[in-house]
Amino acid sequence: MSGDFRILIIDDQRPNLDLMEQLLAREGLTNVLSSTEPLRTLDLFNSFEPDLVVLDLHMPDFDGFAVLEQLNRRIP
Repeated sequence: MSGDFRILIIDDQRPNLDLMEQLLAREGLTNVLSSTEPLRTLDLFNSFEPDLVVLDLHMPDFDGFAVLEQLNRRIP
């Protein structure tokens, strides 16, 4: 199941994304998409259809709370 589990990670710091990807890969979770651009989250969410979204809450310009609010509007 872990190979099919899709995870989307949004964080404005590339080192944080790299670390999370490495930790997830150690656990066999390799179907991971990450981005440093919170404004792309909705497009990435719609195209990747993740099972889990991990958001940095404190990002400049468009923080994780704003991203979460938009995702909540899109998901029934």
